[in-house]
Amino acid sequence: MRVKAACCTALLLLLASPALAETVDINVMVVPAYQEVDIALGYTTADIVADIPLDTPVAGWGIDLELTGTSVSVDSVAIGADWVGAPAPDGDGLAGLAFPDPVAGQGIVLATVTFSLDDLGMTNLTLSDDYPVDLSEGFALFPAGYADNVIYCGGCIDVVPEPATIGLLIVGAFLLRRR
Repeated sequence: MRVKAACCTALLLLLASPALAETVDINVMVVPAYQEVDIALGYTTADIVADIPLDTPVAGWGIDLELTGTSVSVDSVAIGADWVGAPAPDGDGLAGLAFPDPVAGQGIVLATVTFSLDDLGMTNLTLSDDYPVDLSEGFALFPAGYADNVIYCGGCIDVVPEPATIGLLIVGAFLLRRR
């Protein structure tokens, strides 16, 4: 199965050459865009969702997810139901193929990412692709070409203390103030 996916990826890359660029607006976003999560939960998830125009379906995609901050780390990636996971040379697992039928529509789930909650604080989630530098990234259109206008909207995860900890901090501050 991996060999087949690798062959399909190679085929998509050949089809998605710069000579076949099309002006197609694809919107990709993290859902929910903002999360405030109790550290006691240990993990949280977010979907990476795309709005793909009906007249330009996508046969495959590859993107990057960058984390700025230390409150979360990526635990796992599950590719959306419309896609078959494809090898991502950068190792992040964020790549998918849709064969034999390409995919289009609003709110298409590309992947669900599970994050480990590592520390208190805020982590920004930034989506991007390095196409044409990294030919395994971007959005390959069906039957040929690639989308040259992908708009990425990231997100943010704010890891907060559990409510009991907040209560203890408030009581401690009150006691210190009384002294």
